[in-house]
Amino acid sequence: MIGDARGAIVGLYTALLSAKTEWIAVLACDLPFVTGELMTRMVDICGTA
Repeated sequence: MIGDARGAIVGLYTALLSAKTEWIAVLACDLPFVTGELMTRMVDICGTA
């Protein structure tokens, strides 16, 4: 944690620090149209970038 800071940005910061891979996916919790197919497509696109 960053001092006694709290909130979404601290969660994102912690996720980035804890990542064991070069890439991570971060999504808002209110995105009902994000599907597994979309995530697969995004991963495929990142692999060719």
